[in-house]
Amino acid sequence: MYAKSGALVKAQKFLEALPIRDIISWSTLIAGYVQHGLGHEALDSFVCMQNEGITPDTVSLIPVIKACGMIGAVAKGQEVYDFIMKQEHLRKNVVLGSALVDMFMKFGFVSRAAHVLQELPQRNVVSWSVLIAGYVRHEQHHGALKCFDQMKQDGVFPNEVTFMSALRACASLGDLETGKQLHDEINGLEKLDNHVELRTALVDMYVKCGSLTRAHQVVENLVECDAVPWNVLIAGYIQQDREEESLNCFEIMQQKGVIPDTVTFALILKGCGNFGATIVGENIHHQILRLGLAGSCTRLGIALMDMYVKFGAPEKAHRVLVELPLKDAVSWSILIAGYAQCGKYHEVLQCMDRMEYSGVSPNVVTFSALLNVCKNSGLVDEGEYLFVSMAIIFDIVPDLEHYLCMIDLYSRAGNFNKALKLTKRMPSSDHPALWSSLLGACRKWENVKLGRWAFEHAIQSDPNDITPYIDMANIYEAAGMQKDANIIESMRERFKACQRMQPLNSILHLSQECV
Repeated sequence: MYAKSGALVKAQKFLEALPIRDIISWSTLIAGYVQHGLGHEALDSFVCMQNEGITPDTVSLIPVIKACGMIGAVAKGQEVYDFIMKQEHLRKNVVLGSALVDMFMKFGFVSRAAHVLQELPQRNVVSWSVLIAGYVRHEQHHGALKCFDQMKQDGVFPNEVTFMSALRACASLGDLETGKQLHDEINGLEKLDNHVELRTALVDMYVKCGSLTRAHQVVENLVECDAVPWNVLIAGYIQQDREEESLNCFEIMQQKGVIPDTVTFALILKGCGNFGATIVGENIHHQILRLGLAGSCTRLGIALMDMYVKFGAPEKAHRVLVELPLKDAVSWSILIAGYAQCGKYHEVLQCMDRMEYSGVSPNVVTFSALLNVCKNSGLVDEGEYLFVSMAIIFDIVPDLEHYLCMIDLYSRAGNFNKALKLTKRMPSSDHPALWSSLLGACRKWENVKLGRWAFEHAIQSDPNDITPYIDMANIYEAAGMQKDANIIESMRERFKACQRMQPLNSILHLSQECV
């Protein structure tokens, strides 16, 4: 009674007070611990039971096996397995075998799990389903489908759990043909006609295999369902840049009486932002407000902010932020990026101050937005302070975008020494944007020497890019070196001719073929 209701402390004390503790009382306590996710306590109780001289039976071993898998107790699990094999319990109990298969899968011992299944005198749909689900969990999707076929050859027919695992394997592999075969098998089973979770797995499989038309048909044919299968379909349309169709799905699901949840709204707001559907997006915002969801769900608030930023309306995103119960680095970063994109640099710096004042530390996205503001405004000292503070104050390692931003900032200001020092500190300098930035600055400051150096690296970084030739010619022209500019222009024309004839793999190839 105590164990089932979750009063495990009372259950433990009650057990300790018993004059005689038997296998049933111990098994009940162990199962109670496992049921409530307390694997360590379950194994401690199992040890106590053994210390009292009580030999475990198959009933008590099943929760012990689950506890081992739950907490990753490999040594104990192996010990229990050895005991089971010694007692020959596996020959008598398929449930015990299924539990062992699941345990070894949770340990990551896929071949051991398959071996246990083969040792079972009888394999039922549960044991096969556990094995197939394990293969999928460990991303061995071909193995999962092979087991699915072996199961049917073994005379065991799959249930909804088995089908869902097989569909997930097809989805991960993009195996549309096998997925369609599974769909046909499922359609032949009347009892699975309106199994929503299984039908949702079908939708997900078709979406991930790129067959959105079939996915839509599955959803449309559902007699009763919640928002989940519709969410999967809407997400699929958005992932394939078919936002208008995602908005149509949103309308259809509501016409069918399906109530959108917070996930639906977050997805459709993303679709509105990508598609630029301002009126629809604002109407959905009003719908969210009427339902009282805006202030209670941070995810939804962030989706609203992201949409308004994409609309170029950071002020509206700011109003959403004010209403959020939890203002984290993600929400602040979206707002900062929104103001930065609109060139409202004063508001960006104000947001940064408010963010820090509220106790929220910036993240990599925040610094990307801030450094872009400094770059576009020519704020060298401020940008330098932010870049240095990333590692020293906030323990954030600058990534490629941060380095490129700072190099661009220094270059635009004509501070080439600092730009070159950062270039040498970068994780990788093999990036066309880096050399493009330097070439642009060299044109502005008429720095021919550095321009030549950047040009050489640019054509090595991307031999098929014609832009460095244009930039270098412009640098020579700005410096009054028209003869050199004409030479680069001539090289560019020969480069274009070579591109039409055959692909170029390197600038060395270019010089051999065309010069």
